[in-house]
Amino acid sequence: FLGRSATLDARRMVTQMMPPPPSPMSRKVPSKRQALPQKSAGTAASELRKAWQAGRADAALRSELGDALAKGEHQVIQAKFPGFRDDKLLAKEPIESFWTTVATKFGNFPATISLQFVLRPRKDDAADGNDESTDSDIDSQAAPPRWHFMIRARELGRTSMGGGNDEEVHWAARLVLSTSPISKESIVAVVRDHRSIWPDCREVHTEHALCADDMVLQQLRAGGQLAWNVAVTTRDAGAPVEGSSRDLGDAAEASGELQHLHALHLVTHGWLLLLF
Repeated sequence: FLGRSATLDARRMVTQMMPPPPSPMSRKVPSKRQALPQKSAGTAASELRKAWQAGRADAALRSELGDALAKGEHQVIQAKFPGFRDDKLLAKEPIESFWTTVATKFGNFPATISLQFVLRPRKDDAADGNDESTDSDIDSQAAPPRWHFMIRARELGRTSMGGGNDEEVHWAARLVLSTSPISKESIVAVVRDHRSIWPDCREVHTEHALCADDMVLQQLRAGGQLAWNVAVTTRDAGAPVEGSSRDLGDAAEASGELQHLHALHLVTHGWLLLLF
């Protein structure tokens, strides 16, 4: 009896010490779909970091614009969207507003800057016509489409006496904008330098993403227009806008060429203002 017990104990010890059989799944190479969550996690972290940085920048702009509103140093403009329709949103087509204007001063003389607002689909939500679909493409197509605003700025006209120190000052306007009324949910943007080479215009994109049920889109559906607060400050940029030197010719002809371009600029913009 003692011998049988010792034999059984030895068998139990051998059984307890045997390692489990290896799982065939542990040696399998992960497929593309299995590796996708790790890639998505990295993308999500990058987007979260970007959203945090954009949130800080937007908060600073809201604070700056709030100070301007408290001092009465702002203007309210109405951007009218005659072509706003839900079918264009579904088709992810850009929807442009009429051009509108804000007034400012370059030194002691009045100036006018034109603004246009364009409702555009976000880059990730725009149709790219690519027939090859990846897993991330399928995920993005399942999510509801989003839009954002692009803002165009262009100088409409200015008054200057010509000659003297006036030609040595390179005036640049900085515009801080938000949808009205301003709140923590308002869309904000900044045009750091309004200058551009005709016929180009300065363009900036807002970070704020709009969904189909967003209050801003509901306002556009109801009235076809959107109110914006604008605060304008001006400064001497110290140099012409980048690329303007190629249009001025030789230094000996620069002064006359600049006056000619300025006159053409005013006339052209005057006709555009009459059209709109």
